[in-house]
Amino acid sequence: MPEEIEVRAVLNALKDAYHERNLAKLDHAMDLFDEDEQIEMIGIGAYQRNGLEWFVGHDRIREIIAGDWEYWGNVEMDVNGAQIHVHGEIAWVSMTAILLQSNAFEKALPQYREQMETLLNEAGADPKIAMLNAAFYGMGRLRDSIKPVGEGWPMVITLVLIKRKQGWKFHTLHWSVPAE
Repeated sequence: MPEEIEVRAVLNALKDAYHERNLAKLDHAMDLFDEDEQIEMIGIGAYQRNGLEWFVGHDRIREIIAGDWEYWGNVEMDVNGAQIHVHGEIAWVSMTAILLQSNAFEKALPQYREQMETLLNEAGADPKIAMLNAAFYGMGRLRDSIKPVGEGWPMVITLVLIKRKQGWKFHTLHWSVPAE
């Protein structure tokens, strides 16, 4: 049981960092991750490794966390309700969360447009598929915009942690929103 308590403490540190959203403390949040450059953070729109919403390595994960804190809604993680399983030096976790709408949407519009352009211009993509992917992505962002500030979407977060000398570190995080 002490391992579960230690893992829950790391989850709480991530929860607190996402709640505070202080870019000056981004290095502290990155200390929660393993040093391995194969670490991953998979966002809700991911479908291709190291592509849109699928971040591999410290630099890319730092990029998505900074973007989340600046442009995304408020994430309320249910750390107390998290299911934690530990086997040796590996822990896997599943927990629910709520993504609450914030005032950040309008600020993120230029970023969403760039992401749609990336989808449209994906090398080697069939033009119809590229258009469909960009339209689907854009419609999702527009759908998100109609929720009033403070209302939310249910989420599921799954995580894998590795025990190191410095304590438990995140290796893989996957954020998902249930399909409608």
